[in-house]
Amino acid sequence: MAMQRVGVIIGSTRQGRAADAVVQWLKQYLVSTDERTFVWLDLREYHLPFLDEESEHPMVQKWREAVSSCDRFIIVTPEYNHGYSGVLKNAIDTLKEEWFDKKVGFVSYGGIAAGSRAVEQLRQVVVELRMIPVRDSVHIPNIWAAFTPEGFPHDTRLSHQIAPLLDALK
Repeated sequence: MAMQRVGVIIGSTRQGRAADAVVQWLKQYLVSTDERTFVWLDLREYHLPFLDEESEHPMVQKWREAVSSCDRFIIVTPEYNHGYSGVLKNAIDTLKEEWFDKKVGFVSYGGIAAGSRAVEQLRQVVVELRMIPVRDSVHIPNIWAAFTPEGFPHDTRLSHQIAPLLDALK
């Protein structure tokens, strides 16, 4: 069996985004615990047009190639106004067959709800795209105070949440 490539989609492009702290932690954790190849798909690097523009746009082709090269996905999502970001919705909707039959897990963050409402919505969307959402996920509450300056979570239970997610993605 070939080495799995897990695409980690960073679903926020805002300046000063909290996703950077989450991704720093994930990189530290994954490098030390998992043998799979992780591909970091930062939506800041993909300036995707909206659906009314042509699908042959060079950035769409770059996104298609990146997504097609992955076997599994972890979506890192903020919760904005009880949902996920528009840029993430556009990135998902830009493609179709490239998502089919691929497992996906979620790492969310936000305030008291920890991004859980964004994940609820994402689960509905990915099922429609014939993806396979795994049950286990990581929800990070109070994101503004969740990590040390060195990038480690104050709440060590986060590391216990990520392990089942990674196992489910195998």
